[in-house]
Amino acid sequence: MESKTQLTDGCRFSVEVTVDDSSRDPEPLKPKKPRLAWLIVDFTCLLAVGLVCLLFKLVAVPYHRGFYCDDDSINKPYKESTVPSSVLYSVGFALAYLVICVTELCSQRRQKRSQHIEYVPFKWLKLKPHHIHVINLLVSFAFGGLVTIFVTDIGKYTVGRLRPHFLSICRAPSSVFLNCSHTYITEDVCTGDPGLLREGRLSFPSGHASFSAYAITFTIIYMEVMVSFPHSRFLKFSLQLLIAQLGVLCGLSRISDYKHHWSDVLTGLMLGALIAVLITDRVLGMFKRVMTSKHDSKG
Repeated sequence: MESKTQLTDGCRFSVEVTVDDSSRDPEPLKPKKPRLAWLIVDFTCLLAVGLVCLLFKLVAVPYHRGFYCDDDSINKPYKESTVPSSVLYSVGFALAYLVICVTELCSQRRQKRSQHIEYVPFKWLKLKPHHIHVINLLVSFAFGGLVTIFVTDIGKYTVGRLRPHFLSICRAPSSVFLNCSHTYITEDVCTGDPGLLREGRLSFPSGHASFSAYAITFTIIYMEVMVSFPHSRFLKFSLQLLIAQLGVLCGLSRISDYKHHWSDVLTGLMLGALIAVLITDRVLGMFKRVMTSKHDSKG
């Protein structure tokens, strides 16, 4: 609210002009000036989580769980994945990065930001505050994605739940299943491909479901905070719904492909969504920013 006072013929009067802050576009998150020491700490955390994820894939051994010879829940046929891991991670990162970059570019043009140059602690490199902000968003998303993979792998290798197609890749001798009367088999009787058998013990939770849920939840929350279509009631919601459907379909495909049990997919979706909420709130402070904006608009 602005107040203007003018003098006319010795009489004094005031005019109050009220500005509605609620119609303004959401302001971008203000980046803090980076310091070399903290950049090194953050990079170390990112690198450490990435290395642990790599070690899980290369050297970790899943828990060896036995099975019942007549268990129909693990006697499904083996099928190739509808959504390969390469497609999952490529689309997840590309979608989030595209939304972030397009939104920030449009926001920069609307806000008419200052052209002041911020220097990061490298003499040969100088970045504007807007560039630092975008890099912070991209790196934070990548860190959350690695955390999602890391937490998911802990569950996979600790629980060692058998996939629905385990018996079809086990290829145990026929004598194991002769006269089967609900016998619990703990011995290593499988003669199938070692790589497939290793993957066959990593059903819980679903990695596809957890990462897809993380990517779509992060993107939807970011859009809710940063994207605004003042002249449309349904456009933003429709885009968010479309993105959410991509993640749900990815999770459902793991059930139809007999790669996971339904409870694996449900747990993965919940896990990925939880990590996305934690990253957007605790790392990027988006929820705090929303509360601050609402408080300022009321004030």
